[in-house]
Amino acid sequence: MKKNVFSVFFLVFLIPAFAREFTLSDVTGHPVIFYESKDGLEISVAARNILSERKVRYVVGIKNNSSDDFYFDEKSISVLQGDYGTDSWSYLNYYNASAYYAMKEAEYNATAVVAGVGLGLIFLDLLLDAIPSFHYSSHGYYAPSHPPRRFRPYDSLFATWLDVGISTAVISSLMDDFDYNPGHLKNALLFSKKIAPGESESGYFVADVGSGPDYKVRIDISKDEAAEFVFLRSDRKEILHPWSDPKTSRHSFSYGIFFPMEGYNFSANYIWGGQPVGSYLSFNAQIDGIADSRPLGEVNGSNLVVFTDEYYKDRYPKGSASFVPDGKSFSDVVGFTAGISVKTVPHTWLLVGCGIDVETLCLRGTIKDSSNAVIVENAWVYNSRGNVYAVPQVGFNAVFNFLNFGGTFSWRLGEGAKSGPLYGAFVGFSF
Repeated sequence: MKKNVFSVFFLVFLIPAFAREFTLSDVTGHPVIFYESKDGLEISVAARNILSERKVRYVVGIKNNSSDDFYFDEKSISVLQGDYGTDSWSYLNYYNASAYYAMKEAEYNATAVVAGVGLGLIFLDLLLDAIPSFHYSSHGYYAPSHPPRRFRPYDSLFATWLDVGISTAVISSLMDDFDYNPGHLKNALLFSKKIAPGESESGYFVADVGSGPDYKVRIDISKDEAAEFVFLRSDRKEILHPWSDPKTSRHSFSYGIFFPMEGYNFSANYIWGGQPVGSYLSFNAQIDGIADSRPLGEVNGSNLVVFTDEYYKDRYPKGSASFVPDGKSFSDVVGFTAGISVKTVPHTWLLVGCGIDVETLCLRGTIKDSSNAVIVENAWVYNSRGNVYAVPQVGFNAVFNFLNFGGTFSWRLGEGAKSGPLYGAFVGFSF
């Protein structure tokens, strides 16, 4: 499975940043589900949403209370998504222990080599080609296209716990485990294994998050018996009713404009709508944009012109030309605003922040040389004395399913052409 470095960056950094948080429990609200087979097998399953991978981790504990050996096959698991209320399900992509280990081992080796030899992104892309290909089977899980690697377990703290039976401490430790070192994964993942009478085995596997409100894990125990474990997402009501008031955090990206409309202006906004408190960041620009106003240079406080135009720059060195304004001007403003978002009423977050805007003033007039002879009339020059505004801001952001819209009221504090009140409106998408 070929991956380039950009896909790796996206998976590692961007997906976790915008993944939705949720918890998983059974229909009664318990985080761990138990099953006892006809032959005396005790099976427990717990589930956790792993934001960093955008996957769900399922921790399984198996204790053999029968008088016969039980062979657990990692391919005996199926994962489904659907609606518990209507009992409608579809298969979900599932990574068995061997497949997940192979993927993590390849990623780990690639990262280690790149870090060690410093050959950069090209080597990372080449090494990631070592990740084996996976395919979606009829059972709804991923399986490697070649025989999986087998590993011989060795003594560890996990083994000590497993000897005394299925322990909640083991389940808890695996739920909170973020060590993806291949040596550690040999012990943490749920590989195929023969479980002797009186022995226990624990480990985890992962599956894609999918889009359903509920998940079902099915473990085939024998030809005649299968254990099923149904987990409900804490945000299932939002999934089933996407236009309802969001009860989980939302990420919003939007584009906006300001009023009064002067020249070309826009804002680009990111809003994290937390529950109840989040944050936001906005970039804004107001460009008067006079088409024929190509500035020839910059004028300082003494009205002396420093040319930037190559034609005049060579002929009139610094200090040899002066500027006489005719009263015409325009200004460009760029800045940013940061603040907090607070959930106030259904669908709506209050925005409170403060920003900094920097104004560049452009003046029109006549440029003369040291003998007072006219060099150029109706010339535009930048004013080196730009203005800096402190900009307090309040606003709101409303979210309905994948849409968001809102408005802001800002006030540029200070003296300048763009000082005073500013009204903004924006619209975008949320997830």
